[in-house]
Amino acid sequence: MAQTKPTSEYVGLSHHDYRKEQNLLQAARSGNLEKVKQLAALHGYSKSYLNQKTSVTGKTALILAAEENRTDVVRFLCKHGANASIHDAGNKAALAYARDKRDPKCADIISRHIQLNQKLLPQYDT
Repeated sequence: MAQTKPTSEYVGLSHHDYRKEQNLLQAARSGNLEKVKQLAALHGYSKSYLNQKTSVTGKTALILAAEENRTDVVRFLCKHGANASIHDAGNKAALAYARDKRDPKCADIISRHIQLNQKLLPQYDT
């Protein structure tokens, strides 16, 4: 199987770091839910792993999945604690990409995920 060449998002990474990023982020972008599940489990559903960013654009797996309307991947990542508040280098978060694509399913999943997380945060008196 031919190996894909790094895109501009991956320039400057060591081969090991490139492969680590490429696996989860490429799987999310392409909608390969089984690969996303496998990698998440392999890394213990680590939030730092699920929320890793591409080195140039700063996009997370959740952003890439939302940008490509990968509803099943978006649902899985949200269920396992992906941070929907992370913004990429262009200052856009996953919800903005889902809304740009006019995908009500992805946008709804991400919106509910954000609301749920806000309810779980402790409320402080100011």
